Amino acid sequence: MRPPSSGPPHYASRDVLGGAMDAEGEEMGPMPDDVDFDDFKKPLVHATMVTELRRCAQVSNDALLAKVHDRPKVDAMLENGKAQAHAQRNRAK
Repeated sequence: MRPPSSGPPHYASRDVLGGAMDAEGEEMGPMPDDVDFDDFKKPLVHATMVTELRRCAQVSNDALLAKVHDRPKVDAMLENGKAQAHAQRNRAK
């Protein structure tokens, strides 16, 4: 078991083959086998991991949108999604 101060390793995402990549897509190597998953049950560690996952999702989303050539179509899709979410919230009230 790792000392409490070291915390879990920070991996931004995992590729399909089980290696880890950072937010810039650089290969970080395979995930170590000695990860103590009990660490993830601690509230601060859990909150940190959730924040990191949200940040990585935003980076991935921005990268995908940057690759799309038809930006007006993407903007229209985002506005449509916002309008649908707003309509759902109004129906729920």
